[in-house]
Amino acid sequence: MNKDEIYSLLPENLKKYRNLSGVAYAMSEQVSKDKSSMDSLKIYLNMKNLDDKVLDQLAWQWNVEFYSSELPKSKKIEMINRSYFHHITKGTVGALESALKAIVSNLEVKEWYEYGGNPFMFRLIVEGDMLTEEEISTVYKLVDIYKNVRSHLDGFIITQKNDSLVNFINGIHDHKKVINKFIG
Repeated sequence: MNKDEIYSLLPENLKKYRNLSGVAYAMSEQVSKDKSSMDSLKIYLNMKNLDDKVLDQLAWQWNVEFYSSELPKSKKIEMINRSYFHHITKGTVGALESALKAIVSNLEVKEWYEYGGNPFMFRLIVEGDMLTEEEISTVYKLVDIYKNVRSHLDGFIITQKNDSLVNFINGIHDHKKVINKFIG
């Protein structure tokens, strides 16, 4: 981008100032210097085409929480893509839910007022397939990292719906203890 192109972007009421042509020149010099480094950022547009080793390096660079080189490629990409949002929004429900959904896509965070609980409490609800112990452990670790410090988890409910009309399988996970309820 040259000086004239930058100058043309200025609003008409500012173009009357002579010193702005100097500013436009300085900006054009900086843009031309930065343009070569901008091409390297295209790596984020085509992550699905990157080698696993490159993804592992990006995850290290972005300090992605609980990233593992053993994860499937799709999970790696999802965690890398979400990492910046997670770091700038830690302590919010949005960051917590986004971080957890990178591990368990069908997880939902319910705040205390949505289910009639006590203030500053929340629950995690998963509908669908049962989780592995590793997934459950990772969920608890992510909760500790991304939740607001004054908020507390008061329930982790895992519900699996059977295809028959009468059977539901519910599991309530209580920090290393799973209680299964069979209704039907």
